[in-house]
Amino acid sequence: MYETYLLQEIRSRICLRAGIKNITPADCKKIASEIRKTVQKNVSETTLKRFFGFAAVSHGFSRYTISALREYADYMQPIHFGEILLHDSPINDWDKLRRKIGGITDYVLKEIRNRSGLPYEMTISRKFAQHDFEEFYYDHTSFMCFIAHPGYGKTILISHIVQRYFRDEGALYKDSIPFFMNVGSFYKTEKSKFDLDGHLKKIIGIPQSSDLISYLKTINTKKNKFFLIIDGFAELILNRESKTQLLNELVDFICMLDQNSDIKIIMSMRSTIWVRFYEKIRHSAYLKRSWFKGNY
Repeated sequence: MYETYLLQEIRSRICLRAGIKNITPADCKKIASEIRKTVQKNVSETTLKRFFGFAAVSHGFSRYTISALREYADYMQPIHFGEILLHDSPINDWDKLRRKIGGITDYVLKEIRNRSGLPYEMTISRKFAQHDFEEFYYDHTSFMCFIAHPGYGKTILISHIVQRYFRDEGALYKDSIPFFMNVGSFYKTEKSKFDLDGHLKKIIGIPQSSDLISYLKTINTKKNKFFLIIDGFAELILNRESKTQLLNELVDFICMLDQNSDIKIIMSMRSTIWVRFYEKIRHSAYLKRSWFKGNY
């Protein structure tokens, strides 16, 4: 369906361009007018209310609507229409995939900078996190997690790591791929579920029947690494069943990696969420071996 990470990115970018921090139904009229003036295309106020979740969606959005919204948002990543993907063909080149995913990650970094309570340039990278990450990069473990109470700067900490090691000019691991994502992008309707494997296939543009791990191995000819960086657990408001499904899906995905050291996961969690996640892994020798515990 349409509730993909990319559509959420379009929503966020539309709000940024329109100068709206917390969108309300009343803002949709202003946005419709701005779209008409900027790209000379008509998207109705009612359609925008459906797009932003303020009205029921009884049918899908037209290609014209999505095209107009993408043009206004200046966000030209491919969008899914049912089972049809609007780009030419699956990406079979590591550098092309790196550039595509890099565009998504750069936008997430920009959003973090704009939302920072302090001016972002006044925040700093943390040495302990750098040391742990550098060790984790070459280690054979599959995942690591930064765990802290609310307000301790987990998101800012991870953003500095991504910027420093992957996105800065001359970054140490600039040829590797960091996919920085917010877990909240999965939950746009009450019936949404966390499907990490399926979501990544949609973003990359490969068939759902294909093997994601094999695909990444095939195009990774120079032994770089693919990092899945998951943030935003703290903002989620989910019922018990949905939380259990989310944690189970994370565990299943880690198991699917089968100690493939070229694909790694970095997460940030509050202590309360980590306790529930740890309960899922503590009885598995494989999962405990796959966890990079850090040095601090």
